[in-house]
Amino acid sequence: MRKNILLAALLLPFGFLSCEKASFLDRKPYSTTSPENFYTRESQFKLALTGCYEVINTKKLDLSGNNYSYGTYSQGLQWIMGCPSDEIVTAKTGTVPYYMGQANFLESDAGLKQFWTAFYHGIYRCNELLDNIGRLETEEQKVQYAAEARFLRAFYYYHLAWVYGAVPVVDYPSLGKEPRMPLERVYACILDDLQYAYDNLSEKGVLTTSSANRYTAAAYIARICNYLAACKRNDVGRAFLGEQPLNDFSWVDADAMNRRALEACKDVIENSPYILIDNYSNLFRETTKADQYKECLFLSDIAINPGSGDWPASSRLAAPSGSSYTPEVYGGACMAVPKIFLMYDKEDPRRDHNFTSAMSVNSGKTMTYETIDGYDYPIPFYRSTSSAYKEWYNSDTQTYNPYYSGPCAGKYRLVKKGAMAHANSQHCISYPLMRLADVYLMAAEAEYFVSGDAAEARKYLRPVVLRAAQGDEDLCDRLMTTYGRTDFVEEILESRERELCFEMSRKYDLIRFGRIDDALLNLPLGTDILPGREFTANAKNGITAVRENWEPHKIWAPISAEQLGVNSNLTQNARW
Repeated sequence: MRKNILLAALLLPFGFLSCEKASFLDRKPYSTTSPENFYTRESQFKLALTGCYEVINTKKLDLSGNNYSYGTYSQGLQWIMGCPSDEIVTAKTGTVPYYMGQANFLESDAGLKQFWTAFYHGIYRCNELLDNIGRLETEEQKVQYAAEARFLRAFYYYHLAWVYGAVPVVDYPSLGKEPRMPLERVYACILDDLQYAYDNLSEKGVLTTSSANRYTAAAYIARICNYLAACKRNDVGRAFLGEQPLNDFSWVDADAMNRRALEACKDVIENSPYILIDNYSNLFRETTKADQYKECLFLSDIAINPGSGDWPASSRLAAPSGSSYTPEVYGGACMAVPKIFLMYDKEDPRRDHNFTSAMSVNSGKTMTYETIDGYDYPIPFYRSTSSAYKEWYNSDTQTYNPYYSGPCAGKYRLVKKGAMAHANSQHCISYPLMRLADVYLMAAEAEYFVSGDAAEARKYLRPVVLRAAQGDEDLCDRLMTTYGRTDFVEEILESRERELCFEMSRKYDLIRFGRIDDALLNLPLGTDILPGREFTANAKNGITAVRENWEPHKIWAPISAEQLGVNSNLTQNARW
């Protein structure tokens, strides 16, 4: 998953399953190296496997200069997977964060096109490696490399299936004329690949500490199974089956899926080496990767090297971000929805980490820092005695009133300007894609639907809340009581949002439980939560845009006109 563009990845043939333009197939290779003469020893397979990972957060897939960062976790996929939802909005229009944040995406949008192309490129790389697996010398090597490549293929397919629904499925290098397969076939292939990975991977992957392993595969089995069970129970997409029958969940055995999810989660919780680290904040800092590896079963991993990384401008999730004072600024065009801020009890430390106020070093305001593992991090709130800020800034709790300052997403933290070897215009944030905390939350969900026992399910919620309470049992008891709900599904969803906000989970939680229409069409504007209290103009404009633009068929993204033009066997999703 490192950001390096590797030789093996670049030398794979360019005729893969799908492409943005037909002329893509006419490009000449940049080298005489080919799969036939490349896969001759294990070191080359290792290089090729690294290329399979590299698609997760690369900016460029080839040497032609095309930029795919809006389609990968380099910069843009966070928004495709995370928006629209009720946790973040934007008052601006234009690039990926803005049109996704406003529920205003179209089949011509660059991010959606780049995502399709990039992740099918990843699938192609996995298939190319698997097609040559017989050249490895030992059976152990063959199984090991095949298991990791199949995990990655499932990872890419599950992203595509969550965004588009039915997609073409192939297990061989393809020239791009395959039709979309029904969801039953798509998920059968995903779960088959994940099960093979689970059965054959060891506790450590081929490459690094961030490689997939047995428990990574187990966690993704749980994620897929809980997703399918919820989609079946809540009739997700049924209204559009007459127009696009491929996106059908009627085949799912929901109870069996939850049982399988619970079994997988228990294996991870009881037997894996992963732990809930003591300091929640360290999961999201630029320099605390050692802690990340302890809890994160999978990362969009970026090494701390000079020249690595991309700057998360004001449209991104990291803090600080934006303006000429970078990186001494918090805030930006994309704003956290104040409703989410209010889901936290004031004693819950996660609130003051996940949300920040807008901030800059100009206008007489003073920046202060905290030192984490030897690195200084800007503290994301105003240090001002001006009476204009007293209404919303509380120095005792270091929080703010969201009705007077639109809350910003401050979950991902960057170091002080000049503190790292890389330039100020870059960062090395690694995005957690699967954490042990999520496994506990998935276990709680699966347990509830398997046994119907909310008290038993809460046993899986408690470790997550206890860590949030920094080990304080009394505070944990108070938070568990405060966060308890008669409707345990509501309790599960709120628990997931408090722990996982801005980690690309909320949108699909709302979709799979059939709650996204209500959540987006009724986003609160301020006075409908507390009379007489208003959100900022930007927050209100962003919320209004979502309410106006959201339509139920947008649970599935449109396939781009370019893809439909290249592959006449593709059919479009309903209402696009």
